[in-house]
Amino acid sequence: PSENIKLQAYFDTNETVLNILTNIVIPNCLNTKIIFISSYSVYSSVENFLDENSMTYKEDDYAYSKLNMENSLINLANSHNFNLMILRMPVLLYKGVNTNFLGKLLHAIKHDEIAKLSNPDASLSLVFDVDNIIKIVKSSWKGSHIVNCSSRADISFSDIAQIAKDYGLLNLEWVKSDRPSQSVSSSKLCSIIGEQPSAQVIVKNWFKEEFQK
Repeated sequence: PSENIKLQAYFDTNETVLNILTNIVIPNCLNTKIIFISSYSVYSSVENFLDENSMTYKEDDYAYSKLNMENSLINLANSHNFNLMILRMPVLLYKGVNTNFLGKLLHAIKHDEIAKLSNPDASLSLVFDVDNIIKIVKSSWKGSHIVNCSSRADISFSDIAQIAKDYGLLNLEWVKSDRPSQSVSSSKLCSIIGEQPSAQVIVKNWFKEEFQK
């Protein structure tokens, strides 16, 4: 999300979407399924373990707006009897992304700038991609669900640094961070798509796509 967007702008967007759903989509569609992309920003960044029942926080405008929309959609689903899937998204990788730490790493590679990473021995599980969102969309589900999207922690930040170097990263600085590596319950996700995706596969496929000519 952009750091320059104000809370009211988020709320205005939420209200517009809710009006479209209420007045156009729901009355004209049978067996309506709505998927909303939420965010891990609704959780505390210092929790070591997360599941769908973990405490949520309105720590900034973005998290506030996401929780506001989640609650509005849940109320709407209950009153209009449609199917709702809320996907709480970690680092989301897609071609051209530039707002998360991997997007910034990519920018450093392409512009010969200094990249910064932390916790070299820690593993990454909070990463997801569009291919796995599509698997969720195509799966058979009914009712209302909140799902934490995550991946199997089979890649370390040292591994990511090496991949970046293989693609041309020249300058890397390891910085100290007190933020813990978070682990996430994958049981809800696995019940929907039958597996927990590999973080290594997600990251490697993303780098490959970004550098394809």
